[in-house]
Amino acid sequence: MKSDIHELREDINTSKQEQDVMKLDVEALNDRTVGIEKYLEELDTKLEDQEQRSRRNNVVLYNVPESGQRETYTESKDKVLTVLNKARVVKNLPPLVPRDIERAHRLSTKKGDKARPIIARMCHWEDKWQSVKMRSVLKDQGWGLLTTSQLTNARNFNDDAVKTLTYATISRVTN
Repeated sequence: MKSDIHELREDINTSKQEQDVMKLDVEALNDRTVGIEKYLEELDTKLEDQEQRSRRNNVVLYNVPESGQRETYTESKDKVLTVLNKARVVKNLPPLVPRDIERAHRLSTKKGDKARPIIARMCHWEDKWQSVKMRSVLKDQGWGLLTTSQLTNARNFNDDAVKTLTYATISRVTN
C-alpha cells in the first residue's frame, strides 16, 4: 500500500511538472499571439493608408449615358474628358488630354435603364483638384459637382476620416 501511495505521489508530481511546462508553453504562445496581432494591426493600418491614397485621384461621374452594352475604357475616358474640358474652357485652363486620365470605366453591373457611374483615375492630383474647384462652372453647364468620400470599408466607420478626406464625385443635374 505504501508503494502505491508513493507511486501516486510521483505521478502527481510528474503531472504537476508537466502542467508547469505546459503553462509556460501557453504563456509563450499567448505572448507570440499578442505580438502577431499587433503586427497584423500595423499591416492593416498600412494597407488601409495605401488603399486610401490610391483613391485620392479618383472622380466619379453619374448619369452619363452609356454608349452600348459593353462600353470600352476609351469611350468612358472620352466622356469624362468631355465633361471636364467644357468647364476648363470657362476657367481658362488647358484642356485635359487622354494621357491625363490613367483609366476610366463603368462601376457595377447594368440594372435596368439607369446609367452606371463612371470612375476615372486622374494621373495628377492637381487635375482632380481643379475639377473639384470647378463646381460652380460645372453646375452652370448643367453638371453638378458633389464632394463625397470614396472611403475604404474600414474608414466608412471612422467619422474623423470622413471629415478630413475629400473626394470628388461629379453628377449630372437633372431638371
